[in-house]
Amino acid sequence: MVFYWMFYRAIRQPLGAEPALIADTTSRIATGDLTFRFTDTGKETGVYAAMREMAGQLRDMVSQVSAATDQVSSAAGQIARGSADLSQRTEEQASALQETASSMEELTTTVKHSADNAQQANQLAVVARDQAEQGGQVVDRAVSAMNAIYQSSRKIADIIGVID
Repeated sequence: MVFYWMFYRAIRQPLGAEPALIADTTSRIATGDLTFRFTDTGKETGVYAAMREMAGQLRDMVSQVSAATDQVSSAAGQIARGSADLSQRTEEQASALQETASSMEELTTTVKHSADNAQQANQLAVVARDQAEQGGQVVDRAVSAMNAIYQSSRKIADIIGVID
């Protein structure tokens, strides 16, 4: 019996708790159950104390990962909303740009028509000037012819005056 007691103490002391408690605790940690509470008598040592510390560290780590996941999720939501907003603004700008391009095309067509009309008006003005110059030459010849007729009429009148 003494041997049994010494053997029991030799095994239990490095474990820090009853082997059944160690097995149950190990099983819970292995399945991800970090919510259970360790017994804390202040005498826990060895493997049991290390498992308690490990479970506490794992709880903290899971909590930090959960908080980081929440932050990433929030940031992803903000990015998604920002992307949607950017997409909408890009579509609006593309639409406005398309309207501007259409207006520029209309303006280009109008300017081309105006340039064509101005060229036609210039050609008509050149033709009108040429015709006016020709008309001026005809008038000059008519005036010269009338002066010649006038001179001839005076000579005839002088001759008639001498004959009378």
